[in-house]
Amino acid sequence: MQRYVNFIASTTSTSSTLMVLSNATCTVYVAGTSTAATLYSDNGITPLANPFLSSSTGQVAFYAANGTYDLVVSKIGYLTVTISAIELDDLLAPSGSNSVGYLPAGTGAVATTVQTKLRESVSVKDFGAVGDDATDDTAAIQAAINSISAVRGGSVYFPAGLYKVTSQLNITGDNITLFGDGQRSSAIRVYHNSGYGILVQDSVNPGTDPVFNFSMRNMCIRARIETTVNACLYLNNILNCAISNVSLEDHFGGLLIGGGNEHYYSNFMVSSARTTAPVSWTGVKTGSFYLRIDQSSTGDLPYNLYFVNFNFQRNDSTSLVNNGVVINCVDGAWFSNGHIQGVGGANLWLNCIDSTKQLDAVFFNNVWFDSDSIYGVRITGSSSVFFQQVNLIGCNFLRPSVNGILFDSSANCEGINVVGGWMIQTGSYGIVLNSGSSSSINGMFFGACNQDGAASTSAIAINSGVDNVRIQNCEFNQTTHGVTSSLMQGVRIANAASENILISNNAFKLDAAMVDIQDLSTSDTNAYPNNITTKAATATSVAGSSLVIPEIGDVFSVSAGLNFSNMTGRWYGRQVTLRFLGASTVSQGTIRLSGSVAFVAKAGDTLSLAYESSGNFWYETSRMVS
Repeated sequence: MQRYVNFIASTTSTSSTLMVLSNATCTVYVAGTSTAATLYSDNGITPLANPFLSSSTGQVAFYAANGTYDLVVSKIGYLTVTISAIELDDLLAPSGSNSVGYLPAGTGAVATTVQTKLRESVSVKDFGAVGDDATDDTAAIQAAINSISAVRGGSVYFPAGLYKVTSQLNITGDNITLFGDGQRSSAIRVYHNSGYGILVQDSVNPGTDPVFNFSMRNMCIRARIETTVNACLYLNNILNCAISNVSLEDHFGGLLIGGGNEHYYSNFMVSSARTTAPVSWTGVKTGSFYLRIDQSSTGDLPYNLYFVNFNFQRNDSTSLVNNGVVINCVDGAWFSNGHIQGVGGANLWLNCIDSTKQLDAVFFNNVWFDSDSIYGVRITGSSSVFFQQVNLIGCNFLRPSVNGILFDSSANCEGINVVGGWMIQTGSYGIVLNSGSSSSINGMFFGACNQDGAASTSAIAINSGVDNVRIQNCEFNQTTHGVTSSLMQGVRIANAASENILISNNAFKLDAAMVDIQDLSTSDTNAYPNNITTKAATATSVAGSSLVIPEIGDVFSVSAGLNFSNMTGRWYGRQVTLRFLGASTVSQGTIRLSGSVAFVAKAGDTLSLAYESSGNFWYETSRMVS
């Protein structure tokens, strides 16, 4: 029941001056009809005759039910006044906001109602959610999601609060956004032990038909029991996805991506569970992860995934996930400006072993692979799966207990491209290449590798069957951050089956071997130009008639009593100088001496030689006799 009040004025047929119509006859009709409306003089209690008279001041006042009416006011000698489509609404009623207009600012803005404007998004509290971490809000949140799914999308708002859910939340529609008031303010708290925290997938053909345009921002999903849900958030074949300012916390599984494309994640955090109540997770949980990327449940491959400004970390020192980022298949994944920590296995595991999958174009740029893990990066595969373009640019590796990067013998990959960054205090080898070809390591710092102290363990190991490797512009230093590894070698090569290895323009600060060739019986087709060492290299032995010199270096001290006519360490264009520590004889052989006459050296003499591969000869370029 609503009240209508107005003051009515009119003119006469002979005067244009407005005069108040006092004691005029007022008739109210149901709009668009000749039916007299039911009127009251108060709020629905005392009936009012229709027609009735206006007051002596021209006031027209009545009460009527919500609805639309026409008012006709007449008085002898005055023109009749008709007011059409008077709408009476109770603004406090559920439909009241539909009677209040709303006009956005700006030229060209379109008018609407307050109700229509407010329905552009819904709040979970509109459906009864409380957000006190005690009330079960599962049904209310699901109802809010379903309401916008029914109208082909919209936004669901989570005001600041802690929303308890006791079963999986399902999103099956397109164009849906979940948003809150911040990662630390709006949190869904998972109190169940099955399925997922939130599952996003098509309802009719899940995994086959995609869901379009899912986004989430400014909120958190957090486990509140020692849950074994498969993941906090599972995106099963989502096309166009945007996640920003979101954290997944205290989980068994963080984010699971199955298929889909064009995903964008920014300011994204995932953390492992805590050892303290209510979760009480201690040690490494088998199968747990921060992020796992795989095909959809029906086999669709994911591609074009972008992560910017991410942090995957442990909550305390004794809660570790099994593997940090696990990528089983993808065609294009870019990770930039991130941190991965608190992993019992590999910080990054590229594991493409299924012939129905592929793994191509993986880029990690400026990512810190932090301590605790066995491997910084582990790459595995099978002979039936070929993948390529694994790129680590400006990445840092700190104290992996075994290897910084392990290229498994099963990985059928064209290679890995490592540019810049540093690798320090590895337990064993820094980078191990057991398979693949066309790998490049450029501009990286290796410091105090081989913390386990095993003999013949190097910063880089190139094993049998690995070809076409480039190691350039790197520094190998046995000491860094006050820690020394005196047994750290530079590069170790299984020469018997490896060829086309280029090691150039590097700096070695090592007591152990700079380059350790394991099989000198095989002709060395590799090249080692322009490297610098801070240690004085010494040639101390002869194999057959050949002087054995290190592969790296330009000036060598030759021990007294060594007689030879050839030298090891041959590659095109190499130039070396021999400085003799005592009496030795260099004979004409594959070493070509000036005048073809043997050089009988004594302490302090030097002999400079250059290698020319077409004739397989060392040629004398100069000598100095003391």
